[in-house]
Amino acid sequence: MLFLVVVSTGIAGRLLVGPSPSEDVPARLADYLDAEVVPLLDQPHELHEKLNRVHEAFGVDLAVYRADHRSVAAVGDPTPPPVDEVPSAPMRVKAKGRGRWWEHRHVVPFDGGQYYMVATYRWRTSGPRVLLIPLVVLFVLAIASYPLVRTIVRPLEKVTRAAKSLGEGDLTARTGVQRADEVGTLARAFDDMAERLQRLVDTEKELLANVSHELRTPIARIRVALELAADDDPEMARVRLTEISQDLNELEQLVEQVLMASRLDRVAELPLNRRLVGTEELVDRVEQQMRDLHPDHTFSADVTAPEAYADAGLLRRLLDNLVDNAAKYSDPKAGPVEVAICSVDWGVEVEVRDRGIGVGPEDIGQLFDPFFRTDRSRNRGTGGVGLGLALCRRIVDAHGGIIEARSREGGGLVVRVWLPGTDQDLVEIDPSSHAS
Repeated sequence: MLFLVVVSTGIAGRLLVGPSPSEDVPARLADYLDAEVVPLLDQPHELHEKLNRVHEAFGVDLAVYRADHRSVAAVGDPTPPPVDEVPSAPMRVKAKGRGRWWEHRHVVPFDGGQYYMVATYRWRTSGPRVLLIPLVVLFVLAIASYPLVRTIVRPLEKVTRAAKSLGEGDLTARTGVQRADEVGTLARAFDDMAERLQRLVDTEKELLANVSHELRTPIARIRVALELAADDDPEMARVRLTEISQDLNELEQLVEQVLMASRLDRVAELPLNRRLVGTEELVDRVEQQMRDLHPDHTFSADVTAPEAYADAGLLRRLLDNLVDNAAKYSDPKAGPVEVAICSVDWGVEVEVRDRGIGVGPEDIGQLFDPFFRTDRSRNRGTGGVGLGLALCRRIVDAHGGIIEARSREGGGLVVRVWLPGTDQDLVEIDPSSHAS
């Protein structure tokens, strides 16, 4: 790098500044010799005095030769003629060293080439001590660059330690580096990755704990029902078998919903099969399933959007879960479960309303969390394991849509869903502007 700096500086100086003023010294010296020395060529004493004054003033060894290389006058420590022929213009002879001395010469013709002068410059070198110069420069550069190097290496060391800790299982490891350069970008990307990993592992642990808890309840009920069925009469045994069948259905529903949740977690790897789905036929199927599961409830539909662009299976599961949840938490006598589907600028809006027990303000924010139940009891009256609405949110997220819930005036719950009408991401949707 030092070599490149020196070379590039020299080239730039040559191009931008031009020739050094000292480069025309030989030509000016030739003019001087023509004017001052030629008149003294036939006066050896005066010529020697003239050359001696120049030698003493500038420390230059001088020698004057004829064209046939015969010496005319010399002062100092002159050298033999360095050329075979008299040059037509002033020239510089390549510098060379003699022990600890270095010298270079200028050969300057004058008097029309009849004479020429050899001017020899000598200087004493520093010997091995000259090697100290690059060493000192490198040392100074090292000292000066150390703080700069540390500003780069220190955050990289933090990233390395955090990566090692994360690899050893410490999911709380973070770099803590806050910088506005490429190293800061790397550190933030690592911290974001570690955050996602920790969130994923925590979610998996929570899922495992909740599934274990949910499985324990129906399994315990099945065991108790089997024990009671062994001691009761045939009629009671049939009742126990019916309860066991209900518990098995609950287990099957739990396993199915857990598998669906796992599938939606990998939605980035599993592309959706989106197409135009007829909404009226879809609502008819949802209504039929609700009547099979909740024959005491009534159903009301208002469909003005003929089609929705979505994955047909997931859209059906979305409506089934919303309607099933509305039926479970509402009294059949309170009013029908209402479904409304209409077109909006960006796609379709789906709304499911009930007149049930509603949700308190303290619970509305947790309504779509896995295994959250507003009644906290997990009893057989309402059924479910708290995964229905969580699956609804994941289905909507997979489609790039929005889902929200709010309490209904007079009691009940309203769940509203916005689904985009194209494959493009849903951008800048403001649900509050369509609250009506």
